[in-house]
Amino acid sequence: MFLVAGSLRSFLVLLYTRLSRSSKLLAVMILTMASYTSTIVEIVDISPSSVINFRQTTAIVITCRYNVKNLSEFRLTQNFSEVVVKIEYNKAENVYKETIQRNGFNCGPIHGDKGDIICWKLNPNCEDATSYTCSSAKESSKPKILKVKPYMHSLRVVNPPIKANKISIFRCTAYVGSPFGNTDFVWLEKRHRGINIHVNQVYILQRDTCSIPAVSLYNYTVKERDIGSTSISCLVEDVSITKILDPAGNDWNHFGQTDNADKLCEANITKLLALAALLLFLGKHR
Repeated sequence: MFLVAGSLRSFLVLLYTRLSRSSKLLAVMILTMASYTSTIVEIVDISPSSVINFRQTTAIVITCRYNVKNLSEFRLTQNFSEVVVKIEYNKAENVYKETIQRNGFNCGPIHGDKGDIICWKLNPNCEDATSYTCSSAKESSKPKILKVKPYMHSLRVVNPPIKANKISIFRCTAYVGSPFGNTDFVWLEKRHRGINIHVNQVYILQRDTCSIPAVSLYNYTVKERDIGSTSISCLVEDVSITKILDPAGNDWNHFGQTDNADKLCEANITKLLALAALLLFLGKHR
């Protein structure tokens, strides 16, 4: 079969007529589904990307992309069910108007049936660590979830002292933020021959608080060559605490901690010292 210019349409018609009845039905279904896939509502960007760090995060910014024919409404939903922003098309005035705005969230304007809309909230709080979706009247994006950034509290030996040929039991305590549920504690054994990784999943019940302590236990059989060289690390998401196997004392020195309780305490002390210096300055200049 030879095709000449302009004969593509005739060629497609010819192919269609040669299909069986079931194949024709399948072709129609595929074409119909293809037309539906052009309609989209999705979150293309969210900042922060996964965790809220209350010491650093000053705002939540969500960019939603939409391509919806005859867009009648847009919704930003928090925690799967609470609509924090709703924008509806006012046919009489031929404009989009914001009809719901709560919990400190705002969204930019909508221009037509296709484009990006940016939503934001300044100074997020604990309740903002949850799921987010963008949706129209019929379509909805996949949810994006923000969590409160965890921090490490301690890593201790439950049954000191550390000795060769003995099972040492380690207890890692981390403050885990909402939303709660399954949390992975990753244990790392860093030895002279390599690294072993073990994961312990801990389930945390939902609480009416921003963060709660979670505990994971880990057993390690100490060998002679481990003393003074092998390290044990506990990691939750991207924060960790590390200690070296040392029988010299029960209170080990910490190595490589990030976002732990000590740093939070230091930050609070710094703020208090700054406040005290300001009060002293004002007292001298009265």
